Amino acid sequence: MKKTITLTFTRFYQDITGAMRSKSGVYMVYAYDKPTFEITHLLYIGESTDIYERLSVKYHQKDWLEKLKMDEEACYTYAVVTEEDRAGTHDAMIYHEQPVYNTMNTESFIHDDTEIIIKSKSVMEPEEKSYTVYRTK
Repeated sequence: MKKTITLTFTRFYQDITGAMRSKSGVYMVYAYDKPTFEITHLLYIGESTDIYERLSVKYHQKDWLEKLKMDEEACYTYAVVTEEDRAGTHDAMIYHEQPVYNTMNTESFIHDDTEIIIKSKSVMEPEEKSYTVYRTK
């Protein structure tokens, strides 16, 4: 049975301070070009019961920031996801998107088939997209 998860990403944050306090869900870290404000690539997808806490601990930030080009900076966006759906959503997104710094969940997907619908209200990524990830094992 296929599960459908709708995620709404409302904006991008350059600084996480106060932006994501006590939110449970998934987050995405992108590199963007400072002169044009255009997203260049997806760096990482993470999940947490408290996104702000996870990012403020600088869990992987050093890795991301060291690899940015001279005119790039990192930005963050997140979507609230229920505790029940968070791990499967996170894993489906990694399997499909293949971010640069995610090393787990890139080769297989162990959850039930999952349709991800991503809605973005950001001017940096104003599109809506959807995809289905199928169990591989």
